[in-house]
Amino acid sequence: SCNWKKLLKKFWTLVKNDSSSFPPPKLFPFSSNVDINKKTVVISPSTTWITKFWTKENWSKVIAHLQSDFNIIITGSKADIKYVDDILASVENKNIVNITGKTNILQLKILFENADVVITPDSGSAHLAAAVVKPIVITLCGSTSSIRNGAYGINNINLSADLSCQPCYKKSCKYSEGTSVCMMSISPDAVVEKVFECLKYE
Repeated sequence: SCNWKKLLKKFWTLVKNDSSSFPPPKLFPFSSNVDINKKTVVISPSTTWITKFWTKENWSKVIAHLQSDFNIIITGSKADIKYVDDILASVENKNIVNITGKTNILQLKILFENADVVITPDSGSAHLAAAVVKPIVITLCGSTSSIRNGAYGINNINLSADLSCQPCYKKSCKYSEGTSVCMMSISPDAVVEKVFECLKYE
């Protein structure tokens, strides 16, 4: 759509600008919770349509699997604070830096520039991270097309369940209340496997 094209143009214009004069997020690049000897995975779990959301339980499982091997940084807007708090409630907080609601778009750009992997549903974060180029972006695609709406770039990965009803571009799922069937069909194990594969961990 026209808005989608304008958003991408805005992101590409942003990343061309020198961000060295902008202050980085207070907890990044390094804080007491970040191990400089480990790779960094940024998770931006929120999005817009309900049919593009993954379940909180699945995000919790991914974080629990990854936090021993990687620095985990969670980001989002101020409106996402409760959502992220719910995700982290069932996770033992070891190597997790939660800066949800603490970054503007320029600081988010700097964060992505320092990340190794970014995991997100189809969202503005996916396209900003792809525009930055440096991190590998793993996008979880549900009601929208993994080809048209996934993160651009040859190294990026757009995960989809490839159900016969995808992509529907609907804001509600006729087969499920709340999170769509196609998003629920993407397993936490599949996401974790892709992270280790991308970063060549055994």
